[in-house]
Amino acid sequence: MGSRVLIADDHEMVRRGIRTLLESFHRDIQVLEASNGREAVEKAIGSKPDLVILDVSMPLLDGFSAAREIRKVAAGTPILILTFEKSTALTEIAKSIGINGYITKDENADTLLRAIDAAMGSPVDEKANGPIDLQGQDAQLNDDSARSHILAEAGPVIRVLLLHSRVACVERCLEEFEHLQFRVDADVVMTSGQFTDRLKSRWYDIVLAEYPIPHQQGTPTAELLRLAGRNIPLIVVADKIEPGLAADLIAKGAADCVDMDNPGQIPVAILRAFNEYTSRTERNRAEKRLQRTEAHYQALMGNSAFGICRCGMQGQFMDVNWALVTMVGCESKEELLKSNLAAEILHDPSNRAQLLGEVGENGRVDPLEIAWGRKDGTSLTVRLSGREVYTEEGERDGYEIIVEDVTKQREIEGELRQQAARDPLTGLANYRHLLGVLDSEIKRFKRTGREFALVLFDLDKLKKINDRYGHLTGSDALCRLAEVLVAGCRNIDTAARFGGDEFAVVLPETGIEAAKSVAQRLCDNLANDGREPKLSVSAGVAIYPADGTTIETLLLVADKQLYGNKARVHD
Repeated sequence: MGSRVLIADDHEMVRRGIRTLLESFHRDIQVLEASNGREAVEKAIGSKPDLVILDVSMPLLDGFSAAREIRKVAAGTPILILTFEKSTALTEIAKSIGINGYITKDENADTLLRAIDAAMGSPVDEKANGPIDLQGQDAQLNDDSARSHILAEAGPVIRVLLLHSRVACVERCLEEFEHLQFRVDADVVMTSGQFTDRLKSRWYDIVLAEYPIPHQQGTPTAELLRLAGRNIPLIVVADKIEPGLAADLIAKGAADCVDMDNPGQIPVAILRAFNEYTSRTERNRAEKRLQRTEAHYQALMGNSAFGICRCGMQGQFMDVNWALVTMVGCESKEELLKSNLAAEILHDPSNRAQLLGEVGENGRVDPLEIAWGRKDGTSLTVRLSGREVYTEEGERDGYEIIVEDVTKQREIEGELRQQAARDPLTGLANYRHLLGVLDSEIKRFKRTGREFALVLFDLDKLKKINDRYGHLTGSDALCRLAEVLVAGCRNIDTAARFGGDEFAVVLPETGIEAAKSVAQRLCDNLANDGREPKLSVSAGVAIYPADGTTIETLLLVADKQLYGNKARVHD
């Protein structure tokens, strides 16, 4: 029987890609798969693979925690960590666990294969003719083909064309697509040539493109869309987007810009661009109808999709349709005609110019969005567009305005922003948000000189709880710890789920003694919460800048102290 390799990653395409790569170069290999850290541990114990490949970030148990569990029963099994980037701190953690090496997702298939072969001590089978992309043979992205990925199950379909040259960034984008409340039909291409060919052969609702475009020859990103004859919203993604660059790209036609350091903004950007695109199309249709005869106008006043009104020169309502009456919660047209909602806008020169579609200082026509109050006191967000009305003699006689209620859209965008920063099980800040808080605290120290503390917590014996009581009780145990952290923190503190059974608390303006006291108090609160089964937690503390001046170093110091304390408790 050939060698067995266990691949643990929560992205099926990554597992499939590595499987295809191994099976192409090693005829006799058997590949096992796991979609989370807990499943990886169970399969590693039960199947005894010859090599384990673990993604760092996985549900239920992160890669490092899974490696620790595997090392307890399989000290000699080679383990490779799959990660987005290497760092000195993570390398130290890996060494302390006994991990054999790293595979970064930005590296190509040849490098990946060499790392796997080195860990297994086997030569590469030269029968294959070339490298295979991490996405796998079925999803190989070359100059001749691209793959379509269908995500989610319900709702309307948004067709997205994603142009990016790095697999790691493609994976991040696809992961963020899953947070949309739509089905996403995504085609992935890696060169400007593929990009142009795809646009000619298929219609898309949204385009996400890397900046600068890979393999481009002097053609700006927005220009590629114009050359293809398509008026499609373009979202630019880049490793680092400075405000000046973002403003320049948006002025040249981009709908939005997303920094790949903050990929959680991708769903918000897509939703916003898609809604604006579809709304603009509908508004344009309505505006064209408004430009026709009075009979057409009167017919349009019965439109139930948009609020429509005609105003005099001073902004007073002259006529409104029932859709607008309903939108603001009035009981009759007469009641709405007495209000001054439009007058407040038209008396403001800036708002009036924006309403009429005049080009702003940035060279763009930005839609006017404002907050209106309903009759019942609640607030709604409306988007307005309008035109001036003239008499037969050519004298300006008033305004016609189309009103669109975008309140629900903005609420959904807000929810997506919250989801991008929250752990779905516990409601605490997630790992991404934790890194942002740590970065902000470091910057604040540079301004104020005030130290801060990072406390890591690890729930003891979670596996035994899962085995004895079931995973629902295990999940409840994680939530109990989260409740203790929230109840025991100040408003300025940040509690986060670090990954798996590990949690973190950031304590601004806190020194070592105070941090140790807080950590002990939180440990005691969990141990005495009066619920079953009894829980205990180990903690480790690091102080900035005394214990390190980078996030990685702080995490390493706190992690070492945590597992030192855990070992002493178990001894």
